[in-house]
Amino acid sequence: MEKKKTYDQSRSVQQCAVNLDTSLERYRYFIKSIVEKRCVWGLYHDGWAIGATSYGRNSLPVWADKTFAKLCQTEVWAKYQPAEMTLDNFIFKVLPYAAKEKVLLSIMMTPEGRSVFLEPSKVLMDLKNYLYEIYTKSPEFFKAHPDIPLPRKIRIHAI
Repeated sequence: MEKKKTYDQSRSVQQCAVNLDTSLERYRYFIKSIVEKRCVWGLYHDGWAIGATSYGRNSLPVWADKTFAKLCQTEVWAKYQPAEMTLDNFIFKVLPYAAKEKVLLSIMMTPEGRSVFLEPSKVLMDLKNYLYEIYTKSPEFFKAHPDIPLPRKIRIHAI
């Protein structure tokens, strides 16, 4: 019988130097990683996997890496497969749609159900701030990666 991988094992696989046991560290890892990798992962099967908070609000689970998404292919989501969305799509389509539909983001959910639930507008603001931080330190990063939106192109009020 094959053992289910844990987040600690996945962290080793990812060579991640952060403690993914805390919500704040998982969220920081998520923001940094999706910019570096230029993509976000979800689970998909005839539509994106949707969860719910303990108070009944819908949530869209998203991960910084396929490995973490695969860990949550259990029970209800057993038929779902990890699916990639580009960072650009995530910023300009997924986040505005989630905000319009009042769906929270479930960031870096663990197989045990631990997650960081955030409003799409908060995630967008943090992404914009992180991209701005990169821009001020090394604007050449955006020339090397034209698929990453410049922070000034991200409109917070749009969602």
